[in-house]
Amino acid sequence: MKDMILNQEPSHTVTVHTEHKINRKRNLREGIVSIITETEDKKYRVSFFKRGRLLDNTSVPFSYM
Repeated sequence: MKDMILNQEPSHTVTVHTEHKINRKRNLREGIVSIITETEDKKYRVSFFKRGRLLDNTSVPFSYM
């Protein structure tokens, strides 16, 4: 996370691999729920959607003039 913020590249992503992720598998026809473990890859990236827009290397709210 620190590396993503300090690089300030919008396309920079970090992938985290989890070997034993616990998930539920549902069979709606038979009403059976199974608990299984499987692998998972998550991609993290910097996002400014909640803040607004970029202005002079900082983020400002949408209503900022």
